[in-house]
Amino acid sequence: MALQVKVAGTSELRRRLSALPANARAEVTKAIDKSGAEVASMAAALAPVDQGDLKASITHQMADDGLSAKVGSNEVHATFAEFGTKERPAQPFLFPSYRALKKRITGRIGRAVKKAATMAGVR
Repeated sequence: MALQVKVAGTSELRRRLSALPANARAEVTKAIDKSGAEVASMAAALAPVDQGDLKASITHQMADDGLSAKVGSNEVHATFAEFGTKERPAQPFLFPSYRALKKRITGRIGRAVKKAATMAGVR
């Protein structure tokens, strides 16, 4: 089981962004990719270290359409670390990273959407 945070826009926004010219859409994709990398980096820094497997497994991956990113770990124990078990308390690392960066991510993507709209001549 993989643990991941998925950040994606609403379907209407995704439809409109898909209709943008390639160079304008690239601005939005770049902002989403940078945001995913930033969340992954902070999550790796906050991840509990036992043998280092979890920290090393945290990655971000762009969706095929370039309009969303997934940040997470394929390590089975990532979920147990994030949410805890009966025997061990939670040691959250992924969701706190996203929450800490959410305002920055929203601003970055908003600026990229405005820039893309301007490049495409949309008002």
